[in-house]
Amino acid sequence: HSNHITGTIPSEVGQLTALEHLYLCGNQLTGSIPSSVGLLSVMQRLSLFNNQLTGSIPSEMGKLMAINIIYIYDNQMTGTLPSTLGSLLNIDELWLNDNHLSGRLPVEISGLTELRSLFLQNNVLTGYDAGTFNHLAQLELTTIDMSNNRLTGSLPAEMFLLPSLQVLSLSGAHDIL
Repeated sequence: HSNHITGTIPSEVGQLTALEHLYLCGNQLTGSIPSSVGLLSVMQRLSLFNNQLTGSIPSEMGKLMAINIIYIYDNQMTGTLPSTLGSLLNIDELWLNDNHLSGRLPVEISGLTELRSLFLQNNVLTGYDAGTFNHLAQLELTTIDMSNNRLTGSLPAEMFLLPSLQVLSLSGAHDIL
């Protein structure tokens, strides 16, 4: 990481089936994240932050059963959050902030039983589906940052039942009640 690597992430990255950590952060990578990343079944950490990646988050990332940490912040990612992210049962940290992600936080996110930190600030998210925070009340979730999005509607009562929550940032939200 932190070189001057340019170009795209080749789809052949999916052939590195023993790969546990991929650090390509702090470069000048462009293009989209190849769907073949979903083939990296033993991947524990994916760090692609601080690049110029575009496109949507591939739904195939929901196959990363061993993943603990995803850092894809500070890129130009677009589209909605795939519901398949709810399959990442071992994920501890999910950093998707500082992109152009839109839509709602899918209810499937409530299945992330190991989630501790959720960073989604500085996107164009509009809210969350009913029940998104239902199961998270039983977890050790300590940080939710959804500031500077386009959130609307009511705050879910479940958000206030998170026993380990230390940081809840919704600043800069538009029209949230």
